[in-house]
Amino acid sequence: MTWAMAWVEAAIWFVHGLATGDLALLVGGAGGALAATIILVRLFIPRSVGRAWR
Repeated sequence: MTWAMAWVEAAIWFVHGLATGDLALLVGGAGGALAATIILVRLFIPRSVGRAWR
């Protein structure tokens, strides 16, 4: 799954940012992981449940 791989990559950059103290990597990793998480959650919600949210 492409979005799962994107989440893992973002998480790795986030952890690297923590280890190096680099704020740009922290923000980029957190933002990428958040975006990938939102997309993954949306992909796994059944369509019938998703329609009730609209």
